[in-house]
Amino acid sequence: MEKIKAVVLSVEPLTERISAFRLKREDGAALPPWTGGAHIDVDLAAGSRTYSLIDFDAPDGAPSHYTIAVQREPEGGGGSRAMHDLRAGDEIIFSPPKNDFAVRTDAPGVFIAGGIGVTPLVAMAATARAAGQPVTFHYAGRCAGVMAFREQLSDTFGEAFHLHCDDGDKALNLDDIISNLGDAHLYVCGPRGMIEAAREKAASAGVPSDRIH
Repeated sequence: MEKIKAVVLSVEPLTERISAFRLKREDGAALPPWTGGAHIDVDLAAGSRTYSLIDFDAPDGAPSHYTIAVQREPEGGGGSRAMHDLRAGDEIIFSPPKNDFAVRTDAPGVFIAGGIGVTPLVAMAATARAAGQPVTFHYAGRCAGVMAFREQLSDTFGEAFHLHCDDGDKALNLDDIISNLGDAHLYVCGPRGMIEAAREKAASAGVPSDRIH
């Protein structure tokens, strides 16, 4: 599919290392519609980089802009540094949205995010809730200060949102979450170790593989 020529509409620092980028089409036309869990591939000098699309409401129609969030990785391959060098008005090229991490809208969902892994789960949880499904959102990180979107998530999901900080008294307890999963689907995004631990614990608890994402 033809790539999209766009410009950076705004750059908003969210934490010391994470910034949100709003992107609009260069000609001002509407962007392609997308669904919760979708991503775009951004062309950078360091190569293509994949970023999840973010929306605190269920994505609907052809939007005027996309929002992504990028965590600067000083020891990475240069993609995140290039993104953090962008300013409003700069040109950017990316692929149309693609979804390899779709959310089920016919079943309850339990969402577990670790660090920057929160980005795809925001719109996924919003989509499930908009479809009338019960949603529980767990967000884990080292400390609150490094966790983007925590206040917006709390405002959006209320008592269904749970913040877990390693330096606090409410650290993430995968065993407890999975033991109370019921008939919900489990969605996990974050560090590889957390993903693998959640997958193994869910499988050991007898959760069918088609309910583990």
